[in-house]
Amino acid sequence: ITAFPELTLYTYSGKAASVSEFGPTTSGLTLREEYERTMGALFSTYCLARLDMDGRELFSYGVDATWNTLAAPEGETVQAKKRQAFHDSGVWAGMAQLMIRADLLREEPSGALTVNADRMTAFLVLTAVHDVMKNSSLLPTVQKKMAPFKGYAAGEVISDHDAALSYLMECFPSLLPSYNVLEPGQRANILFTQSKINFNNGWFVQG
Repeated sequence: ITAFPELTLYTYSGKAASVSEFGPTTSGLTLREEYERTMGALFSTYCLARLDMDGRELFSYGVDATWNTLAAPEGETVQAKKRQAFHDSGVWAGMAQLMIRADLLREEPSGALTVNADRMTAFLVLTAVHDVMKNSSLLPTVQKKMAPFKGYAAGEVISDHDAALSYLMECFPSLLPSYNVLEPGQRANILFTQSKINFNNGWFVQG
């Protein structure tokens, strides 16, 4: 949350609220569920960026109580066996190539993977902010000087969460501090995926 303050928007309801009090969203899920999905996407990205180190184990087995990567699944439960099967059969090379083709990672002649910091930073910001406007209490109303905006007239609430986020990015970027501090080229890439091609970040991570 220190790195991506927009994550606190999942808790916003116009009054003080705890995580356990997260309300519904425009997706039908609770804000808590959307928050956890976002944190899961960030964790998955972290794992995929470490595939030449402990990323496979981290993705498959998780961490222990001290946040160290587990080397094997814990216990002999059905869940543990599923984790082991996933680790053993995962298409890890394909996942690495997906990250390389997205220019999030670069493969060195030695085979080591290095992070493209500028690209990865932009991607992490996109991941953090992508679904915050599913919090219906945040949906903006189109101001007269910005109208029309993607089919929404002045005074109309932007009900589509992707269009609502695009509205903030284009018209009021300072309301999204993680996005606002990016370089113009980084912001342009995010805005393109959000506003032009309706990129589904969740589908990318799940794929």
